[in-house]
This record gives sequence, structure tokens and C-alpha cells, in this order.
Amino acid sequence: EDVGLVPGEPALADVVTGADTKILGRLRRAGHPFPSIVNREATVDFDTNTMQVTIEVDPGAEAVFGDLRITGLDKVKPVVPNMEQPWKTGDAYDIRQIDKFRNRLYETGLFTVVRVEPVPPVDDGRVTISLDVTERKHRSIGFGVSYYTDEGAGTEFFWEHRNLWQLGRKFRLEAKIAQQEVSFKSSLILERFRRQNQQLTASIGAGIEDTDAYDSQEVGWALILSRELHRHLDGSIGFAVRFTEVEQLDDTEHFQLFSLPMELVWDNTDDALNPTRGIRVTGQAEPFVDVLGDTSEFFKTQLTTSYYIAFDDDATWVFAHPINFGRIMSDSLADVPYVE
Repeated sequence: EDVGLVPGEPALADVVTGADTKILGRLRRAGHPFPSIVNREATVDFDTNTMQVTIEVDPGAEAVFGDLRITGLDKVKPVVPNMEQPWKTGDAYDIRQIDKFRNRLYETGLFTVVRVEPVPPVDDGRVTISLDVTERKHRSIGFGVSYYTDEGAGTEFFWEHRNLWQLGRKFRLEAKIAQQEVSFKSSLILERFRRQNQQLTASIGAGIEDTDAYDSQEVGWALILSRELHRHLDGSIGFAVRFTEVEQLDDTEHFQLFSLPMELVWDNTDDALNPTRGIRVTGQAEPFVDVLGDTSEFFKTQLTTSYYIAFDDDATWVFAHPINFGRIMSDSLADVPYVE
């Protein structure tokens, strides 16, 4: 019954052949890299309208993971796929680890083709794993244009290098030029920082705003440590410094803000970039201190919830709606810089 052959259910051809796949899959998850179907017989009794199915299986040799053999690398160092490897040499063979390895390599953004498979035969209880990859272009450039009735026209640019030092490190440059704002930001992203599910991001940026309400100039940097806490839960904490000059009503103020940005994200959507089902909840909290003493301490919090509902199986029509809540806690709102 576990492989789909349930007494009393219709004897469909695809159910019978599907049992083969399920049996082989179960063996591949249980340490057998090369199982095979030796014979399958189906006998029909028309008097009782039943079918007896007999499947003979050769599980093959049981094995543990052996060496990893890598081909196809050009500008990516072998240490990159080695760091993504989810098993250790000597662990029991499990095809789910192979699938996880393949997905991790695709998620790096470094490869267009990833082939991972065991190589026969099993030698002394170990099976060699073959990894064959095709690298993608490691640099990207993009731009976009926008127009808002209150902000006017603008354009944004970015340039990204996904294989810095040939180690899969990411470096990104972003720029925005609009009627009321000019800004620049650069980010260095170190994935798998000291552990598989952790990321360190260092960024620096500068910007100028010229609005009807105020004019400002700002320079800042931040260091953010992010970690996957659960299958659907990510968290981050960091340290940020901003030097800001704000001119409003012929009055100029200077701020040197130190803050501790913190974030928790619960996300069970079906796609991180183009979700069609699920819910995403983001909670942010950030305490601020102005070391120049022009303002009191203040604390910003924000909660954003976005949910997605597909109206059809193909997700051609999707209802999406965000809900935002925000609060600033301070002795007086007059002590909070206008740009915050």
C-alpha cells in the first residue's frame, strides 16, 4: 500500500508503473544507490475483477558516500561546491542529500547546469559522487525607470559580481538618480559565513534628498548578520552608523546616529521572488542613539504582512495584499530626525 498498490482501488497502468518508481526511490533513500527492477508481472483474474502484481527488485549494494569528483569548473574554485556539500564522507548514501546538494548549487547563482549522480560500481562499500557543472556569467547589470506624481521621474542602476575572489562572494553596486534624490550603495555579501545557514553583509552608502519639506545629505555604513533559524523563519541583527545633515525651515541640524537593526521574517510562500500562494510576515525593530546629543534616544518598529491567494491552479490570477504597521517611540517626536 505504501507504494500505491492498494487493494480495492482501480488497477490503473500508471499506478502499477508508479509503484516501481516509489520502490526504487525508497531504496535510494535507504543507502542503495543502484537498485533496479528485475521483473514485474501483473496477473488479471476476470472472474473476481482483480489483478495480482508481483515486483521483483534487486536493491544493489549498500553504500556510504565516498569521494566527490568535480568537472566543468572554470572560474569558480572547487572549495565552493565543497562548502555546499550537505553530507560527510562515510555518511550513509541518501538520494535526498544529492537533491539538496543540487538545489544549493543552483541557489548560488553561479551555475546554469548542475548534474549530480552516483558513479557505479560501489567500491569497498563506498560510492563516488560525480558533479558536472556549467558556469553562468558571474556579472550582471540592470536598470529601471520610474515616475511618481509626488516625486517625479527617476532611474535606478545596479551592477553585481557573484564570484568575487572566485569564491562565490557577492559584490553589488546600486545607484538611484531621481528629481528629488540621488543615492549610491555598495554591498559585500559573504554567504555561508562561519556556518552553512549564515550570511554577513557589509554595506556603505551615501545620498542627497531635495524635497519640498526638507533637504538632507547622508553617509552611512552597516554590518548585518543573517541566519536561517527555521525552514520558514529567518532572523538578522546588525550595527549601523549614519551621519546626516538636515536643513528645514532655514534651520540646519547634524546627526550621528548609531542603531541596532533587527529583523525576523516568517515566509511560507511558494516562491521568494514571485509568490502566488502563502504568507510573509516581517517584523523589524531598531533602537537609535544620537552620539552628538542633538536628539534623544528613539525606537522604531514595523510589522509588514503580505499574503497571496491564487484563484486558479496555474496561478494566472493572484490576489496579493500587504498590511503595514509602524511605530516610533520617543520622549518627543520633535527629537526624531525628519528623515527617520
